[in-house]
Amino acid sequence: MFEAVGAVGAGVLAFGVAFVVGYRATFGQPWISLAGLAIGEVCAGVYFLGANWIGRSAPGLLDARLVGVYLMILVFAAGLCGLAGSWFGQRKSIGLGLF
Repeated sequence: MFEAVGAVGAGVLAFGVAFVVGYRATFGQPWISLAGLAIGEVCAGVYFLGANWIGRSAPGLLDARLVGVYLMILVFAAGLCGLAGSWFGQRKSIGLGLF
């Protein structure tokens, strides 16, 4: 349960941070999309480091297999969330709607 909450939180964090970066960036596409992708991958790494720290601090709280499964999913999902967030932020900053 805690593994899924952390993974969803990392995806939401990737979208939010990438949206702000896309909104504030002074450069355009495709660089802002690549920055959003990198932000998503950093958030996936932070999820793994946080899960590793919690797993070592409180043995038995997290299931290692589920952390690995969610990490494999999060590597792709957080990258896509970051890419989408930066794209939406960049569109919003140039005066267009989100869609």
